[in-house]
This record gives sequence, structure tokens and C-alpha cells, in this order.
Amino acid sequence: MTEWNTRVAIRNVRRLQEEFDKTERPDFRLRRDLADARAYLEAVKAKDKVKRKTNRAERIRAQLVEAEEEANRAFEVATETSRAAEKTKKAANASRQDLKSLREKHASTSILEAAELREEEDGWTFRNEEDAHVVAEKQLYEANGQRHPSQAAQDSTSKEPADITNKQASPNGSEQKHCLSPPPSKSTPPSPAVSTAASQDDDVYYDAECNSDGDAEILGSMFPL
Repeated sequence: MTEWNTRVAIRNVRRLQEEFDKTERPDFRLRRDLADARAYLEAVKAKDKVKRKTNRAERIRAQLVEAEEEANRAFEVATETSRAAEKTKKAANASRQDLKSLREKHASTSILEAAELREEEDGWTFRNEEDAHVVAEKQLYEANGQRHPSQAAQDSTSKEPADITNKQASPNGSEQKHCLSPPPSKSTPPSPAVSTAASQDDDVYYDAECNSDGDAEILGSMFPL
């Protein structure tokens, strides 16, 4: 509306000015109309100038609001992108942890499988510490059983006199004690019950059993050496 009023005022001023220039003796009415048209034009220009300033501020304000809205939209897009990136990062981290645990599990499984293969090659399967102790005892037993026969015989003969000595040292024990009587000498005559057997071989000994009093009772059996 202001622009239209300005154009109308300018057109009126031009028309009146042309009419004033053509008239040799302009009258009071023409001069008054021209002056009023010029004053109106100045007023319209001033009003238009103020309005343009106001519109400029409003236009700048509108542009700022629009720019702020655009910035808000960009921030929202960036936030969504950041959230998506964070989710992607968390998913990648979880996948990395899962792969790491699977790799460690596979490595431990491979170690156990290798150990089991080695145990199967050796002929023994180690499941726990008790199995290990059993295997150790078995290996020790096998090592003792694989000694030289002469050494085993020597060990057995070295143990027999000790057993006999222990039996002779305790005649009054609860168990029955077997006493070996010395073979009769040639100067001592044998008893009548065994005189006929003693005549065949002088080197005989008596198998006797100790009674409750510790005395030897002849069982009547003779074993030649």
C-alpha cells in the first residue's frame, strides 16, 4: 500500500509540475496543489523509509529465526547420527569382546585337546589330580616290578631272617609261634619214637610247635634237608 501511495504521489507531483511549467502565470490554486503534492510525496517517502526499516528488522528477524530452525534441524540430525554411531560403536565393541572370548575359548580347547592327545599317546588319560596320583603310583609299581630278579630275590632273602627273629623274640604272643628245634647231634641218642627214622639219615630236624608254656611239642613229622 505504501509503495502504491508513493507512486501516486510521484505521478501527481510530475503532472502538477508540468502544468506549472507550461503556465506563464500560474495562479494561487496551482501553486498550492503543487506544494501539497510535494509535501505529500515527502511524507509518503518518509513513511515508506520507516516502514522499510521496520520491514528490514522484521526480515532480518525472520531470517534469523529461519536460520535458527535450520540449525536446530542440523543439530537433531547430528544427534541422531551420533546416537547411531554410538550404537554402532557399542555393537562393534560387543562383537569384538565376543570374538575375543571365542578366541580364548578356542585356544584353551585346543590346549586341552593337545594335552588329551599326548595323554592318549602315552596310554593314560589325566582327568584330575587323583588320576595323576594313581598314575604316579602305578608307574612307581611298574618301576619296582621291573627290577633285576637277583635284586628281588636278595630282598626276599634279606627279609626272611628278620621275620624269623621277630617270631623267636616274642614266644608269649597271642598268635601261635613256631619254633625250629636244632637238629639232634650224633652224640645225643634220639627218642625211641623216631629211632628207626633217624637210623636212615642222621641229618634231620624236628618241626615243633610252641605250646602255651613256651615248650616245644614234637609234631612227629620229619623233613630231610
